[in-house]
Amino acid sequence: MAQITEEQFRQQLKSGAFSRVYLIFGAESALVVRYAAQLESRVRPKENPEFNLHRISGDAGVDSIAEAVETLPMMDSGTCVVVNNYDPEAASASDTKKLAQLLADLPDYCVLIFRAASLTVPAKKTAKWKAFIQAVAAAGSVLELPARTDAELIRFMNAFAQRRGCTMNAAAARELIERCGHSWERLQNEMEKLCAWTQSGEIGRDAVEAVSAPVPETAAYRMANALIAGNYDAAYRQLDTLLFQREEPVMLLGALISAYVDLYRARAAADSGEPVASLAEPFRYGKMEFKLKNAARDCRRYSLPQLRRCLDILDEADRALKSSRTDARIVLEKMMAQLMCAAMER
Repeated sequence: MAQITEEQFRQQLKSGAFSRVYLIFGAESALVVRYAAQLESRVRPKENPEFNLHRISGDAGVDSIAEAVETLPMMDSGTCVVVNNYDPEAASASDTKKLAQLLADLPDYCVLIFRAASLTVPAKKTAKWKAFIQAVAAAGSVLELPARTDAELIRFMNAFAQRRGCTMNAAAARELIERCGHSWERLQNEMEKLCAWTQSGEIGRDAVEAVSAPVPETAAYRMANALIAGNYDAAYRQLDTLLFQREEPVMLLGALISAYVDLYRARAAADSGEPVASLAEPFRYGKMEFKLKNAARDCRRYSLPQLRRCLDILDEADRALKSSRTDARIVLEKMMAQLMCAAMER
């Protein structure tokens, strides 16, 4: 077999033409869980699953996996073995060899599923990961689920809304992504709420702002935007809301630091005559390139010396949060006041 697409995987589910072994992994962990569950429901034994369905933790070792795979079915024609979060990086050379031998000679009564739902697979695959993927692909099917692009997420949200008697315009969909991030699972949850709120008709930006719960990073970024725009009342209200929600002060400060670093980079690029888009690759913005565009728009209110002063203020607050006993609210409110003063300096 080989590495397969989601469409090919769905065709296998529909036709019942299953591989002997599957590896399902990727950035979209919720989809990994969903697809692995769909596959398991189709291939697991219908009779006596307590004897013929085996679930194994990946750290149990290759010998445990082999034992489950080689266990003959009882009162049924087949077995299913689901291995959760097997990490080839943690395997010894002898275990890697044993697993390769097992995959090359799987019994025809067993379907083996490797499900990597909560295991971070490096974007740049190591030698062990490459070897593992190649071994599974040679014997069966490998399904990788990468992070969704904005266009894919917008299509997903439109289709989701239509199935529930609603529609969603592109501006509202982009706003939801900006507020809630690129997680397919989180966006699905937010769409459930938005459709229930709207009931029928178009889901607009007003509904998104009224109903959706922004991720803390987004909320902190908006707090930074309010500070940058001089809307200090809104910035303090946002801070109060985040602290009331018991968000970690260090995380909030980290998001603020990120926003001001974006501003500094954009201002430095502008002053040197470089397009802000040139920053995307060296600083690995990837799908977050919209942050650079926003920073390019907002950095005009600041000079580089002002932004250096802002970064110094943020550094002082970071040190205070991590090394002093001062109440976190006081540290953050003082920091915001200092940032306001820095914005007014000329």
